[in-house]
Amino acid sequence: MSAARMRAQITGSALKAFVKSRIGSIKTPKQIEVWPDLPRSKVGKVLKAEIRKQLL
Repeated sequence: MSAARMRAQITGSALKAFVKSRIGSIKTPKQIEVWPDLPRSKVGKVLKAEIRKQLL
């Protein structure tokens, strides 16, 4: 997958509507955040601890 395709624009409400149409309103997340970039280590792994800190 190309980098340009991976950076396609999407909004939280559009994603929520898509998920709701596929799996139903009960399983749809109440909150969706779209981040431009995820924090990564020097080797490219996603830093989950950093994400948790930013959300709390």
